[in-house]
Amino acid sequence: MRKVIKIDGKEIPMEANGATPRIYRRMFGSDLLTTLHNAVSNEGEVLNVEVFENLAFCMAKQAGAAEEDIDTWLSSFDSSMAIINAVGEIMAVWRGNEATTSRAKKKAQ
Repeated sequence: MRKVIKIDGKEIPMEANGATPRIYRRMFGSDLLTTLHNAVSNEGEVLNVEVFENLAFCMAKQAGAAEEDIDTWLSSFDSSMAIINAVGEIMAVWRGNEATTSRAKKKAQ
């Protein structure tokens, strides 16, 4: 899924697809799915902002919107809360990638 989202008032293209977990692992040395699972409490509270910063950077990089390293990219935002304020939109891009586009050929019996 490819989508332009607003982070700190800036339009940032993001892309998530089947390669995203592999790219994330190569960039940050950890499994994306496990890391995301551990980054949010059962009540939906963000426990680890760095995970979402990393995911946002990875998806922006995939979309060609981040040429520099993550620290330089993050410092381009005025607010230190820029990523945390955009977590909903970042996760919408990721969840859009997880949606299936195929239909069952046969009904379950």
